[in-house]
Amino acid sequence: MDPNTRKEILSRMDQEQRPRTPLALITMGIILLISPFLPDSWVAGVGGWNGIARIFVAFLFFYVAANVFERMRLSRAFRELVESFEAFNRGIYGRNYKEQRAAINLMIKTIATEDEGVRAKVLERLRLWTGQDFGEDRDAWMAWWEENRQGFQLVAHPQDSAKESDNKA
Repeated sequence: MDPNTRKEILSRMDQEQRPRTPLALITMGIILLISPFLPDSWVAGVGGWNGIARIFVAFLFFYVAANVFERMRLSRAFRELVESFEAFNRGIYGRNYKEQRAAINLMIKTIATEDEGVRAKVLERLRLWTGQDFGEDRDAWMAWWEENRQGFQLVAHPQDSAKESDNKA
C-alpha cells in the first residue's frame, strides 16, 4: 500500500475514534467511589441512592447501545473496505482472478496424475496461461507458483482474446 494512502487512512481512523466514552465511564466510576463521602444533600438531590443507581443503569444502557451502533458502523466500514479491495483486485488482475488462481493451483497439483492425456493437457494449459515451462517437474511449478502467486496475471494470447470476442457475440 502506498505510504501516503496508509497515512491518510490511519489519520481518518484516528479522527473517528471516540475517546469520550471511556472518559465518561471513568468519571462515573469515580463519582460512584466518592459518593459515600459527598454530603447527603447531594444524594438527596438526585433522588437518593435509588436515583444514583438509576443514573448508572441508564448510563450503562446507553453505553451498550453506543457499542452496538459502533459495531454496526465498523461492520459497514469493513464490508466497504473488503468490497473496495475486491474491486481493486478485479481491476488489476481481471474479473475472475480468484478462479484463475484456483485453477492454476489445481492444475499444478494435477501434474502428478497417472493419466498421461490429462497431464499433457494440464501442462499445455499451464504453459499457455503462465508463459513458463518447467515440464513435468511439479516441485519446480510449485516453487514458481509460491513466488508468483500474489501478482500473477494470465499471459494474454491472441487465440484466447479471439475466443472471448466470439463468445460475446
